[in-house]
Order: sequence, then C-alpha cells, then structure tokens
Amino acid sequence: MARSNGHGVSQDESTLDPTFSGTMEAVSRNVASGLERSGRIWLKQIGALEEEVLRFAKARLEHDNELLKRYQTSDSRFEKLTLPQEWLLALSQDYWQEGLRFGSLMQEMLGNSVAEGAEVARAARHNSRKAMHSQAA
Repeated sequence: MARSNGHGVSQDESTLDPTFSGTMEAVSRNVASGLERSGRIWLKQIGALEEEVLRFAKARLEHDNELLKRYQTSDSRFEKLTLPQEWLLALSQDYWQEGLRFGSLMQEMLGNSVAEGAEVARAARHNSRKAMHSQAA
C-alpha cells in the first residue's frame, strides 16, 4: 500500500525501515501506557481535591452553625455585637488556611505529574533503544 512521506512522494510501506517501524511501535506503546497511568494519577488527585473541598465546606458550616447558636442564646448585647466580628475573623483565617492546604495539594499534583512524565520519557527512551538493538541484531 502506498502512502505519502510528507513531501509529496509516495512510498510503499514495505520499503519502510523495520527498525524505525519497531521503534515507533515501542514509543507508541510507552506513550499510551504513560497517558493511561497519568490519567489514573490525575483522577486520584482530583478525588483528593474534592475531598478537601468537602472537608472545608463541612468545617465552615460547623463554625457558622456554632456562632449562630451562640448568637441566638446570648443575652449579652456586647457579645451580639462582637460575634459578627469573630465570625469574620474565623472566616478569614479558615480561608487563608484552606488556600495554603489547597496550594500544597496542587503543588503535590504538579510534582507527581512531572515525575510521571519523566518516568514515561525514561521508559520510552529505554524501550526505543531496546527495540533498536533487538532489531539491529
């Protein structure tokens, strides 16, 4: 079967270098395997982010509920005036801490992705060399 080599020249597939063909197959397998592993890692990490968001939302709701109960049961005008300030301070602190946690999770995700990419590249290079040597022999 004839196919174009990208320069307008037809080339019969039977004339393709078998070493090149085998190397490309090995690279393709490595890339596909790496993408599959990366996908599984990303899904796991996205699950961790979802869990963190749910944990934070639950904690915030508990804090808000606690302050509302205190406000409703308080007989002190002074406390009723200071509770909104306390709420705002707690809200600010919680969001600050959550930003730090979320940033840490994102940094971990990025580090894992870079490490996974490097591993896929090493495996592709190793398997390509192995395929070239086995076909050359």
